[in-house]
Amino acid sequence: MKKKTINVFNIGKIDTKKYINIETGEFLSSEADLDSISFKKNTGMKILSSEEFVVIDHFALVNISDKFSNVELGRILKLSDMVKHEHNLLYNKKNKKFHTKKSLILELDYNRNHFTVFMKKLADLSIISYVNGYENGKECEWMMFNPYLARKSKAFSSFCLERFVDLTKLEVKQESKE
Repeated sequence: MKKKTINVFNIGKIDTKKYINIETGEFLSSEADLDSISFKKNTGMKILSSEEFVVIDHFALVNISDKFSNVELGRILKLSDMVKHEHNLLYNKKNKKFHTKKSLILELDYNRNHFTVFMKKLADLSIISYVNGYENGKECEWMMFNPYLARKSKAFSSFCLERFVDLTKLEVKQESKE
């Protein structure tokens, strides 16, 4: 996991025709033979970058949060860190293959019955979608995660986006003010 920080600078320019050397009375432009001088000033801020990140959309999370327990939301967060590919497929980093139901049960530490109920709820609320594919000549069923909720990329296949409801555009319930 590679992380790095980059200093943030403000870049400025000084117009040498507007500044005078107080000792000689000459314009800075005549002494420096430049029209302008550029400078950098450290802002004290840093940009943090990482090769492994997840973007979770605030509005999508708010729109689904009242439909799940805190434990389920924790599992959804864990699923969001598994996405990969332009189809936002759930990926098993340990064996470097896309998750199947069997591998996901182990990863989420669920028994089969609770897992089935949870996954049905995710599918019904457009958080996951199942897709069939082939791996080593054998048909497999994989799971796509709704990129409107969580993603690690900005670009997705149309096939992926067409399978999901835009969870960011659902009406958000307002909390009553008392």
